[in-house]
Amino acid sequence: MLHFASSQGCLVSCLFLFLVEEAGLDVNSESKTGVTPMVLAALQGNVEVTRYLLDHGGDPAMPDERGSTPLHNAAAAGHCEAVRLLLSKGVNLDPIHYQGTPLHLAAVEDQDQVVMVLLEHGADPNKAVHHVFSYLMMIVCGKSLKCMRQLIETGADVNACDYSGPTPFTEAVADGVTDFVKVLLDAGANPNIPNQVALFVPGVVILTPLSPHV
Repeated sequence: MLHFASSQGCLVSCLFLFLVEEAGLDVNSESKTGVTPMVLAALQGNVEVTRYLLDHGGDPAMPDERGSTPLHNAAAAGHCEAVRLLLSKGVNLDPIHYQGTPLHLAAVEDQDQVVMVLLEHGADPNKAVHHVFSYLMMIVCGKSLKCMRQLIETGADVNACDYSGPTPFTEAVADGVTDFVKVLLDAGANPNIPNQVALFVPGVVILTPLSPHV
């Protein structure tokens, strides 16, 4: 019931107040899928409910079973005020779950205002997902040009890649997104970095084997 009230933003309802202050329900209780009321409130952008939960012992960094924190949810949904509130409580800016950090999610979802807030608070523009995908790589896949420019302006490495994967530039060429190619080149992307999986040159994709034939 507390989870439902949190997701609906029912702070002013007598039911919500009763559940927490009279019935003594745990504000950090988890649903069957490991979701807390805080996660749901942040996902909905319910700042008033989020603040209430925080004031009554809610854990602003508690993840669900997939590793998604309230900050992940608020960032992906574009809720700037909820993001600011959570950051004011000192939560980790760059927690990683299976889809990346809050900054990854905001950028891929084209939430440029949230991207700006996270960067202003010191989010790392070069953190990789599972040591493979950089922010810029994720953005090329998500097609958010404005967020790409924001990250480049704050120092994101335009040539970031893992030992065998593509760079943001080669991925942009392969996807045929000309605007991204131009922005990356203007920012100093190296078009000649080799790719062990596929060699990309402007307008051409040359596939190479993952391992040499014996």
